[in-house]
Amino acid sequence: MKVVVKITALILIPISLTFAQKTKLDWKIHNVGKVLQLVTNMGTLWRAETNYRGLIYCEYPPGSGEEHIGEGGIWIGGITPDGDTLVSVTTGWGSFYEFYPTANDWDTIWVVRRNQTVNIPYWPNYTGISDQDFVCKYSDYNILNIPNHKPMYLDVIQVSYAWSTPPLDEIIFYHFYIIPTKFNLKEVYIAYWLDANVGLRLPGWDFATDDYSMYYKDQH
Repeated sequence: MKVVVKITALILIPISLTFAQKTKLDWKIHNVGKVLQLVTNMGTLWRAETNYRGLIYCEYPPGSGEEHIGEGGIWIGGITPDGDTLVSVTTGWGSFYEFYPTANDWDTIWVVRRNQTVNIPYWPNYTGISDQDFVCKYSDYNILNIPNHKPMYLDVIQVSYAWSTPPLDEIIFYHFYIIPTKFNLKEVYIAYWLDANVGLRLPGWDFATDDYSMYYKDQH
């Protein structure tokens, strides 16, 4: 199983901002290939604050009960024009959730098939690329009363792609369009935080206590 992430930063400064204090949470599962992956419109690869009732978030192969992800999502940091260093995160052990969709009915996870064209409000005439595209949008300023959170005023459009036939049926691609809406940010860093818990999924996390991750700088 492979997961591929592509991130695109767009430097766009719109004239006005629309703030929302409500949100419409949604989740979907990529299920056309050999990786069954939960995706939310909060930018997380686990249930977060959605009403997902399942136990497993990333099952591979299907029907095995083998979990591969505990939590996951992007982190973004940067410096504002007045020198303030800010960070916004979708999920993490030591932070509140900071990205949410709006309360608009259309601000869910759009499911698009290959070559199908749909009119998404923030992406008119979007045409599907994979056998199952998920498209969603979330921002770090839709809810403004999050403790210890100072928004960077970022919109993120997330697209994930899944295929049903080899060799791509074991790969899910993620593409993030990160759009600053208020500041010309400097020294922006974008990272992906992932708690990769692997094992036979049972209630609780005892199956993952022997897992650890390593990073070899010289090999990247």
